Amino acid sequence: MKAVLKKYFKILLYLAGLIAIALMINNYGIVLMLEKISQVSWYFIPILFVWLAVYLLNAMSWKFIINSKSDKVSFSKILGLTISGYAINYVTPFVSLGGEPYRMSVLGKEITGSRSAAAVLLYSMMHMYSHVWFWILGLIIMLASLGLEGDNLMIICCSVIFTGLLLTIFMSLFKKGFIIKLHKILVQLPLIGKILSEKHYIAKLEEIDVLISDFYQNDKSGFYKSLGFELVSRIVASFEFFLILKAIGINISFADAIYISAASSLIANMIFFIPMQLGVREGSLTFIIATLSLAPGLGLFVSLTTRIREIFWIAAGFLIIPILNKRTGA
Repeated sequence: MKAVLKKYFKILLYLAGLIAIALMINNYGIVLMLEKISQVSWYFIPILFVWLAVYLLNAMSWKFIINSKSDKVSFSKILGLTISGYAINYVTPFVSLGGEPYRMSVLGKEITGSRSAAAVLLYSMMHMYSHVWFWILGLIIMLASLGLEGDNLMIICCSVIFTGLLLTIFMSLFKKGFIIKLHKILVQLPLIGKILSEKHYIAKLEEIDVLISDFYQNDKSGFYKSLGFELVSRIVASFEFFLILKAIGINISFADAIYISAASSLIANMIFFIPMQLGVREGSLTFIIATLSLAPGLGLFVSLTTRIREIFWIAAGFLIIPILNKRTGA
């Protein structure tokens, strides 16, 4: 009976994801989506391939984390988990972290539970940590192209303080782990606190913390390779903005494309709790594109095009899920 209920529960969750995709398509409208694709024309194909390259780089980054010890997971499974995990994250409300438990579940069939949890959490940290370095790159480009006139000085100073604080926090988390610290906060909550206060869970969490700090302390080569691939993936993703604007006859430099990507993602991540960054991305892109003396209305066009690309890869991710489940028995 339990197995049957578990099976139907998984089917229900999967259907919920497919319904979320259908609602997204309905929200934007098939006609509008086709219209935007026709405006971008054949450029839409290389845009899709840009994100295939991004996911390949993400998977390479994660591979250095997963296989840092004796564990060996095939690259195809890591790539499948990367794409499907992000697909779930895109449709998860609040903090967009629904893909992480799924990744732990599937990866747990390949390596031990503590190792799979540590690998997933480490990659999530690396993904966010690379964001900070990408924002710094965007700030350098902003400083070089826009200078320190007007409000730019205040924006850059605030951004430097913010990113500097984040770098300090992340280095502390990598060195010492963070699960036990988080546990101390969660045990104060009703119901959850009672479960997490059990010695069995505490021992597991301590083990995960050790695995997290061990990667940074004892595998510096793997750490920096993982960070490098993540950072390169963000730079490659910027090519999307270059292609979208190029498709409608607007030529910008690749440096400008990196600036648009870095600045808009910085704003979006400050308001992380909105699913798919609905409204946030449109507003941030409109503001950032206007700073380059381009028509602010282009921000909405760029945003809609990126959302159509997202829907394509979300659908691909949900198609990958049953394949992974069958291969791993997750």
